[in-house]
Amino acid sequence: MVRALFMLCLILPALAACSTPNSMLNAVTTVAERRSMGEVATDTRISAEINAKMLESEDVTWADVDSIVYQGRVLMTGSVPTARAKQAASRIVSYIEGVTEVINELIIAPDGGFSDLAKDAGIEAELKGDLIATDNVSSIDYRWASVQGTLYIIGWAKSTAEVTDVLTVAAHIEGVRSIKNYLRVR
Repeated sequence: MVRALFMLCLILPALAACSTPNSMLNAVTTVAERRSMGEVATDTRISAEINAKMLESEDVTWADVDSIVYQGRVLMTGSVPTARAKQAASRIVSYIEGVTEVINELIIAPDGGFSDLAKDAGIEAELKGDLIATDNVSSIDYRWASVQGTLYIIGWAKSTAEVTDVLTVAAHIEGVRSIKNYLRVR
């Protein structure tokens, strides 16, 4: 049993091909989302290509950029040392087949910008738990990242009321300084 769990922990991140800590959970929950399996497969391929191209890049350090891919839309968060690196990240992603929108929310921070990592991880975890507990919200249809107290949310809601509920829940989390809403209504 332990060996099977260990193997699952090794395989799921590769299947998710994503650079965020939520990769394993995302890989498991995609079957219940509003996205089709074809959309999930396309997003997974895009995410894998982003990671591969960032690893090859001389202008951007792969570890600096977190990318969330949702229905061809790419939300990039994290911090990069220069404006040139931020521009390079957008350029890299924009040339990948299937990308319909690049949302570059990278922060320029020459020192790395890692001062709030623990707080940001706490915000992300709390949002997940709060959304799961919120009636009329399908939390598996959303992805998010917190960077220095700014919460970025992307995904599809079934109604404007659901968007309002998601944003209200997010606004009540301690440590959230601002919210960038990239939600769409289906």
